[in-house]
Amino acid sequence: METSSPNLRQTSDFDNRVKAVEAFNKANKWKKRGISMIPLKYGLGYNLGFLMQGGALIDVYASDGSVLVSHGGVEMGQGVMTKLAQIAAETLNIPLKLIQMTGTRTSVIPN
Repeated sequence: METSSPNLRQTSDFDNRVKAVEAFNKANKWKKRGISMIPLKYGLGYNLGFLMQGGALIDVYASDGSVLVSHGGVEMGQGVMTKLAQIAAETLNIPLKLIQMTGTRTSVIPN
């Protein structure tokens, strides 16, 4: 298996984890596990650091204390909604259950 990051391979103990997956798969006929390491670089495409920013709109409702968070991020399975809800809850010092997230809408957050 070839990887692009020898440092990550070492720090994640990847080779031993591959061996553990192979041992598990040998020992289990019906249940299988997999593991992979895939290089990925994703950025916004801007070369200037100050352009690498986003925006959010926070609505706090006085009636029940709930919070609605609108943002310009796109959820692609990386947990953006969860991470932003956690940041909002910690910043506002309120329980996570009071945070509601909206889908990405450029009419609310243009970037």
